[in-house]
Amino acid sequence: MRWCRRVPLIILLGFLVTGLVLIWGKPFWPVYSPRGTTAYQPNVTHFFANIHHMRIEPTAALKTCRDKRVDVLVIVPSSAANHEAREAVRKSWKGNMPENWPVMFYLGAINNPQLQNDVAEEGQQYGDIAQDSSFLDSYNNLTLKSLSLISWAHKFCKNANYVFKIDDDVFLNTKMFHDLIICITKARNDIYKKLYQENTITIGEDNVQDKFDQGSVVQPSSSTELAECESFKPYGLINYYVNSKSHDYESYIFGGYLYKGVQADRNPSSKWYLDRSVYRYDRLPPFLSGTAYFMSSNIIPHLLHEAQHHPVISLEDVYMSGIIGSQGLKLKLSHLNGWSRFRPRWDSVCTYNKLLTAHGLSPAELSTMSLAVASLENGACDGILTYFLNTFNFLISDLLPRVSK
Repeated sequence: MRWCRRVPLIILLGFLVTGLVLIWGKPFWPVYSPRGTTAYQPNVTHFFANIHHMRIEPTAALKTCRDKRVDVLVIVPSSAANHEAREAVRKSWKGNMPENWPVMFYLGAINNPQLQNDVAEEGQQYGDIAQDSSFLDSYNNLTLKSLSLISWAHKFCKNANYVFKIDDDVFLNTKMFHDLIICITKARNDIYKKLYQENTITIGEDNVQDKFDQGSVVQPSSSTELAECESFKPYGLINYYVNSKSHDYESYIFGGYLYKGVQADRNPSSKWYLDRSVYRYDRLPPFLSGTAYFMSSNIIPHLLHEAQHHPVISLEDVYMSGIIGSQGLKLKLSHLNGWSRFRPRWDSVCTYNKLLTAHGLSPAELSTMSLAVASLENGACDGILTYFLNTFNFLISDLLPRVSK
């Protein structure tokens, strides 16, 4: 009889132990319910407490972050199955990056043992893969993936001046992007020097000179480089943030292709569906296209802190740059000319030569176009006819975007 009375207690203890094992014995894998229903919202604070269970370490990037002053840390979100896309990136724009611009691919956990073995071998071969098993790699977990990768950058590559997130199907004009970073860095240095000399700001770093150096980026010196900076208008891309606690002044950039005035999609069958219970406003805040955006690293701690006050939604770009960036922190987002969320209507080498990014290329197209642009001779695209053809291509591409399937 006594044994019978103890059975319910034993069963209860069994459930309790099982629950504890499930919570602490496995990686934290938030999942989402199907489209059209109210999505489960993972606790962001709990996610950060269980983040960075690294299955594969990006050894090459870690070495660069440890041994060099990193100008730009380039992080490419990628799926385990996208081996061809990663190979295309390695053979195209990754190979044109400066030595202190490490490029790494960021993956989540997968449930396919064979695919896991393939990714592990690839990571060992190249040393450029980071796999975080604290979230399951899926489309609906892209927001957790982005939070994880900027958190990784903040934790393991603190000396990076900028962090650049770019998808593995995006064309990148490496020369133009390198010039952009040079010009932005020069403009930030000029702003700090002027305001510091006028005693109008307080700089939070221990070493004031660090603010002026901003890493080892070579400053533009020739008239050609200065003219290039004029075309970027870098001073208009830089914004200012005052820490509410320390009152330290910080310049920053958070830039890419800027969306404004976008209506929230309430169609349950849509890829971009947002249930009103998840996001109640009819209009989305300004946000950057998730295909590619970059930020000065000094805003990352603020983004990570702000994220803990906002429920996660599955639209990564809306959440990262919109909800916690422009809406939560009141950050101003910068639209970059030549930063395209799609690809041109016609694949002209001279058109791509005028773009910073273009989204939706196949691995073969990415390799071919990157090589073609890199091989262009100076002045090859400077003719009047080319100018008009490019202008027409850009106009049609804006009116009738070439959306990848």
